[in-house]
Amino acid sequence: MRILILTHQRSGGLSLMTWISRELNFVLYHEPFSINYYDEGIINDVMNNDNIVVKEFQYNIEKAGFNLNDVISKFDKVIIHYRGNYNDVAISLTYLDKNDGTKMH
Repeated sequence: MRILILTHQRSGGLSLMTWISRELNFVLYHEPFSINYYDEGIINDVMNNDNIVVKEFQYNIEKAGFNLNDVISKFDKVIIHYRGNYNDVAISLTYLDKNDGTKMH
């Protein structure tokens, strides 16, 4: 099985991906389409291997030059994940920015 988690910043998507990976004993891929981490070999694994869970942002997929629908079609399950309390998201982003990205809230 192949699981994709589409989420946004500071939403708890990493925790969700980690939990799914541990529960199902799947390999996890954290933001593989990000320009900061982009690697052809890893993208090939993400697009073709089984028993994986991937957490990614929509904009990373598109910035990397991939069609979102094409990527989604490669997965058996897609979770659209968001943090419903946008005030908490804003607080978390502000805290992260205030601490130069070195401390998480």
